[in-house]
Amino acid sequence: MFNNSEVQTIPAKMFRRVLTIVNAHCKLGLTATLVREDDKIADLNFLIGPKLYEANWMELQNLGYIARVQCAEVGVVTLATSPAYSVPR
Repeated sequence: MFNNSEVQTIPAKMFRRVLTIVNAHCKLGLTATLVREDDKIADLNFLIGPKLYEANWMELQNLGYIARVQCAEVGVVTLATSPAYSVPR
């Protein structure tokens, strides 16, 4: 059995090479984010197989399987972004 966490990395050149070398009777890919910035995400159907299950994180949270999420925006003032700290040139 070949098991890969973060399955969206499989279409990358080196991961693809490993997958073709390893002899496995079945392949399992897991991920929280099935997203890639290129068009290679479609290659997963050929390399691993189709998606078999998807869980809604909000439902898992409401059922108590994962921790409650609290999002907050944090601003950072740096010398480069604040006019109050700018140095005249």
